[in-house]
Amino acid sequence: MESTPPICAKKTRLLQDYLEATQAYAAALAEFNKRLANVLTEDYSKLNRIVDRARRQSEDARDRLARHIAEDHC
Repeated sequence: MESTPPICAKKTRLLQDYLEATQAYAAALAEFNKRLANVLTEDYSKLNRIVDRARRQSEDARDRLARHIAEDHC
């Protein structure tokens, strides 16, 4: 039977970072969708930048986690 490798402290932190980043992205996207019908053009651009930044942060957190897993095999 194959055993599961232990989770190191760095992986735990990266998992938490990814969780927080994906939650922030989901919240930003939900706010964007909620306000989309009544938003002014300048507010649309601002909301879109917020969602895009949150998406990139989520992707970066996911990539850091994936790199750690690939490098440390944990």
